[in-house]
Amino acid sequence: MKNLKKTLLTILSILPLTALGSGEGALPALYTQAISIIIFGIVLFFIKLNHKGKTILFVVYVITICLMGYFTRNMNYGEYLDSMSFINACIIIIPAMTLTITYFLIRNRFRRGKA
Repeated sequence: MKNLKKTLLTILSILPLTALGSGEGALPALYTQAISIIIFGIVLFFIKLNHKGKTILFVVYVITICLMGYFTRNMNYGEYLDSMSFINACIIIIPAMTLTITYFLIRNRFRRGKA
């Protein structure tokens, strides 16, 4: 537990360094992304799927996050309030919807206890 706290502290303290080129307007999106990843890890830990099902959810999550970064890469975050809201919504809503749909599609096949 002590190592986990040190790791989280290190990650969250280094996270703002990735936004230096963008200015301080990008920090809320980075913190939102970090919180989303932490919540996904907690949900993945407690969900009742076997390792194959959890691996599928993890891969879908990573692909979704990469696609959201790809599609929103040319948007100026701080210039317009609309683009800021759109990027924040993409970071939270689209991965959550994708994971929920994927979970409901695979839950019967990959329940814990099955092969």
